[in-house]
Amino acid sequence: MLLLSALALAPAITAPPALAQTSAPVSADSKAGKRALLDENAVTVRNVSREELVHGLPLVDDDGFAIGTVERLAGNEVVVSDGTAEYRVPFTQVYAFSKDGADHYASRTPKSRLKPEPIVASAPPPPPTDADEDWEKLGPEGGPLPDEQDEPEAAAPADVAPDRAATPSN
Repeated sequence: MLLLSALALAPAITAPPALAQTSAPVSADSKAGKRALLDENAVTVRNVSREELVHGLPLVDDDGFAIGTVERLAGNEVVVSDGTAEYRVPFTQVYAFSKDGADHYASRTPKSRLKPEPIVASAPPPPPTDADEDWEKLGPEGGPLPDEQDEPEAAAPADVAPDRAATPSN
């Protein structure tokens, strides 16, 4: 008898409350969405593409502290420099956010957790000096001089008529 009473009450226990409502998603173009985006504290966040991460782009962390500027992409990492060290940020940790009508770029990983690496400067080789033996072998615009053993350029074919303006008229 007790079991029958419990089974009779089961639908009442498992039924959803009468006041429960299913929530509809709010879109940016709805009235509520527009009101929310007008809030001065609203920030729109999105993923970035590799094309956006160009040399010199400033990058901050989640707290707004500057990490540095983008130097280059190295595989799946973004190499960022603050002028004293380089930091490798995984590409998946970088995002863009829009605030006050401008795009800003940030890393989910704070700068304190990034490992500083020495800056690797790849300076171009120094120009040759007068003491270099190869200096005399350079031609105009720094290119090599033609070797004396090079074949002379072939003469124009015989079937080409000479330029009449270059020959004096009789």
